[in-house]
Amino acid sequence: MRPLLVALMVLCVVVPAATAAPRSLFQDDQLLLHSGDGAREQALDELAALGVDGIRVLVHWGHLAPANRSARRPAGLVASDARSYDLSALDALYEGARRRGMHLLMTPTGPGPRWARFDAAEFGRFVVALGRHYPEQRHWAVWNEPNNARWLRPQYVRGRPAAPDRYRRLVRAAVDGLRVTGHRGDEILIGETAPIGRMDGRAATDPMMPGPFLRALLCARCGTLGATGLSHHAYTRGGSRSPRYPAIEGELSVAALGELVRLARGLPVHLTEGGWQTSPPDVLFGVPPHLQAQHLNELEWIVR
Repeated sequence: MRPLLVALMVLCVVVPAATAAPRSLFQDDQLLLHSGDGAREQALDELAALGVDGIRVLVHWGHLAPANRSARRPAGLVASDARSYDLSALDALYEGARRRGMHLLMTPTGPGPRWARFDAAEFGRFVVALGRHYPEQRHWAVWNEPNNARWLRPQYVRGRPAAPDRYRRLVRAAVDGLRVTGHRGDEILIGETAPIGRMDGRAATDPMMPGPFLRALLCARCGTLGATGLSHHAYTRGGSRSPRYPAIEGELSVAALGELVRLARGLPVHLTEGGWQTSPPDVLFGVPPHLQAQHLNELEWIVR
């Protein structure tokens, strides 16, 4: 078995903070979507042998959409039709995982094509296309790290938070798209938040701290969003510290999971990313393999 695969697999252990039994997820989009049939099939065989339950995959709207670098929407485009997108690599992963008894956690995410970027209505049409194309898919998450400007911007407008409202519109469009395509009873996770940000953020590209972001997203007056759970990426600041390293204000690193549960307002909490990289190969943020194993065991104990 390739050592790289082992290292990546332990990085993506998922432990829902709920009464359900923990599930393990693996994620490596480059390996499973963009490295060819042989690499994908070998990796899936290894993952099945390791007992992985599912595979988290980012479904990049901007990568899959036609004319994605053009500012002009393609004439005659039916954005809710899966034939408008090249889903061949995702199809192969979906079928390969199913054959081995694993499921996909599909995460449709932006940024979108240049002609749409963060347009909620256009994103909803993309999700409709996915929902129709994968009628038996049952596990979804909406957008990746919406409190990070790499994935959603602006984060602030005139110094005031803008990302929570924008993300709420994207969530509602996605949930509506899944409901109208027969996925009303599916698992639909929202959040997918990065664990750190800036408390003093004011610029369009300043990442929001996840605490204030989720508080604004899930405010009592904002109405329900149709989600079945809240998902989060539980890392520690700096990437190499112990899971017990104290979180600063607004941060939702491993040490602040209790606050995350409170912010969820009754929704089950899922950790869809989390872990520690090893050194080697990561000499900057990695930890020795034995310490990685210790931290992962401690993370699972904390969550349980």
